[in-house]
Amino acid sequence: MHTVSSVVPVQSFIAPRASVPRFGVKKSRDRIGTFAPHRHPYYELLFFSENGSPQRVASHRFSTRPGSLIFVAPMTSHEVLIEPDDHCYVVYFDLESLHPEMQEKAMPDVELLRRAPELMPFAFQDELQFSIPESQIGITESVFERMLNCTDRKNLCGDTIGRSLLTLLLAEVTERYRTELVGALQAQHVVGQTARYVEAVIGYIDRNLSRRVTLSEAARAVAVTPNYLATLLRRQTGNSFVELVTQRRIAMASDLLAYTSMRISQIADAVGFKDADYFSRRFTQVVGTPPTTFRARQTDVYLSP
Repeated sequence: MHTVSSVVPVQSFIAPRASVPRFGVKKSRDRIGTFAPHRHPYYELLFFSENGSPQRVASHRFSTRPGSLIFVAPMTSHEVLIEPDDHCYVVYFDLESLHPEMQEKAMPDVELLRRAPELMPFAFQDELQFSIPESQIGITESVFERMLNCTDRKNLCGDTIGRSLLTLLLAEVTERYRTELVGALQAQHVVGQTARYVEAVIGYIDRNLSRRVTLSEAARAVAVTPNYLATLLRRQTGNSFVELVTQRRIAMASDLLAYTSMRISQIADAVGFKDADYFSRRFTQVVGTPPTTFRARQTDVYLSP
C-alpha cells in the first residue's frame, strides 16, 4: 500500500463537500491541464479509453494506454496530467457515497478492505497496473458515459444509478485482479500487532531521515529483534530495511524539491545523504530523472495556467 507525505499540500479541484457525500464524474474536456502534486480526502479514479499522458501516484509514475485505470486513495499524493487530445474520465467519491454505514473510515486499511473488497485496487495502485481488456474498452467507456449522465440533477435517481454503476465497475475490476490483489494484501498487511510494527518502523524512519538509521536502532524502537524486523518488513512490504529507508528518503526529497527552494545539497543532507553527488545519482536511479530536472518540471507545473 502506498504511504502519504505530509509535505504535499491538501488541495481539491472540485467543490467542497456539502451535507451529502461527494460523487461526481468529469470528462477530460472539462479537466484539461497539469495538476501539481497534491492530496485530497476523497477517492479518485481515472479511466483512459485511448492512450493518455503519464500519471504519478505517490512515488510511482504510470504510463497510460487504452483501457488504463488509475486508482488514487484518499490523502495519497499524486500528480494528474491531462492533455487536450487525451480521452479520459475522472470519477471522485467519498466512501460514504458507496457505504453509508462506514462513515468513520477513510483510508483503505485491512479492516476496511475486508468489509469493502471492491476498494482493494485503491490500496495497491503502486504495485499493480490496472487496465480493461481491449475487447471491453468500448463497453467500459459506455459505463463511464452513463455515470457522467447520471450526475445531471434532472435525473430523479441519477445518483443512485451512478453509484451502483461505480460499485459494479470496482467489483468487476477487483474480481479480474483477484489473485494479485489477495496476494498483495496477504504479503503486505496482517491484522494485529505485526501491522502496527511496520507502521511504527516507517514512522521511526521518517522521524530520523536526516541521519544514518540502522536496523538495530529501528528494532529497539519497536521492541523486536533485528532478525524478526527484517523478516517482517520483507514479508509485508517486499523490501529490505535499507530499501525502505531509501524509498522514504527519495519520497521526501521529491517533496522538498517540488515545494521548497532549498539547494540540492541541503535537501541531500536533510534526507540523510551526506554526499550531494551520491544523492543525485540515487535520485536519478529511483525517479528516472536528475533532481534539477525534476524540480524544473515541478516549476513548470506551477507556472501552467
